[in-house]
Amino acid sequence: MCDGHDELDIYGGTILEQIVAVVGAEAAAAIVSAFGGRTLYVPKKLKESHPLIEAVGLEMAQKICDHFAFDDTGMQLLIPMGRSGSYAAGERIKAVRLFTAQGMSAAEMAARLNVHIRTVYRCRKRIKLENRSKKAGGGKP
Repeated sequence: MCDGHDELDIYGGTILEQIVAVVGAEAAAAIVSAFGGRTLYVPKKLKESHPLIEAVGLEMAQKICDHFAFDDTGMQLLIPMGRSGSYAAGERIKAVRLFTAQGMSAAEMAARLNVHIRTVYRCRKRIKLENRSKKAGGGKP
C-alpha cells in the first residue's frame, strides 16, 4: 500500500519515518543528504567501510542496521529525496546527456545532480525520445 509518501517498509511507516524513529531527525537528515534518491544497502553485519558510518557515525549506523536487517540478511532501502534539487529541468537534461556520454552510472548522476535516481531514468528516457524524434524528422528538433 502506498499513501503518496515514501515507499512503505515491512515494519510499517515510511522509510524516512522509521529512520527518524530509530536515530532521530538530525541523523535522518544526514542520511537523506548523503543517500537521498538512491538505493542504500543496509547490511545485517556492519563493516568499517560502510558509507552509512561516514554519514551518521558507527552507533547510529548500527541502529539502522539492527532495525532494517531481516533474518540473517540486510535490506536494500530506497532513501527518499530531501525537499530540494539543485538543477532546473533543462539544465538537468543537459547534465544527464553529458554524464551519459562520459559513461557515468544513473546512481552517480543522481548523487552529482542531487536528484532521485528515478529522475535520472526519466531524463534518459526523454533524451532517447528526443533523439528518435530528431532522426525521424531529418535532424530537426
